Amino acid sequence: MTPAEKVHDLMELAMALIQLTATEIECLKMRQIKELSEIQAHKTTLSDLYHGHMAEIASNPNIFDDIDPQIRAAGV
Repeated sequence: MTPAEKVHDLMELAMALIQLTATEIECLKMRQIKELSEIQAHKTTLSDLYHGHMAEIASNPNIFDDIDPQIRAAGV
């Protein structure tokens, strides 16, 4: 995966986690407990993927040094 692809993937994962957390909060507010197990399983999968990317970045902090400035500015 290229650094640009990794940036895009990280942004997609972050957005998916935000949306999933919002859904989880709504289920809790409406006491829809049955839906929570599926949501939490999906959240765990996304979190594991995100953690893997972050661990790779921690081991290679310069991975994004050569990213196009336009990509950096757009954040995608």
